[in-house]
Amino acid sequence: MAPRRVVRSLVLQHEDSTPPGLLTEWLERRRAAVEAVRVDLEEPDLDPTHYDVLVSLGSESAAYHDSNPCVQREAGLLRRAVGRGVLVLGGCFGGQLLARVLGSVVFRAPGAEIG
Repeated sequence: MAPRRVVRSLVLQHEDSTPPGLLTEWLERRRAAVEAVRVDLEEPDLDPTHYDVLVSLGSESAAYHDSNPCVQREAGLLRRAVGRGVLVLGGCFGGQLLARVLGSVVFRAPGAEIG
C-alpha cells in the first residue's frame, strides 16, 4: 500500500482576533501540512497551485470593501485558486469573499450578526 500523500493547506488569516485555532489542529490530525499567512501584514506572492486547499478565515473587514488592498489581493488569489481547481473553504468573511469571486453580490446586512 502506497503511503498517503500529504495535503498541502494554506490558511489565510486577516488579523490577530481571527486565528485559525481549531482548524489548524483538525488539519494536522489529518496529516495536512498547514501554512498560515497573515494577509493583512504581508503581501505574499502566493501561487494557489502549490496547495491542495485554501482556507480563508473571518475578518473585521467586509468582502465588499474594495478600498482595503488586502481584500483585492485575496479576491485575486481565490479567483486563481478556483480557476485552477484548488479546493477553497471560506468561513465568515472568507465565505463572503468566495461568493463574490464566484459571481454573487455581497452587501451589508440591515443588522449586525455575530457568530
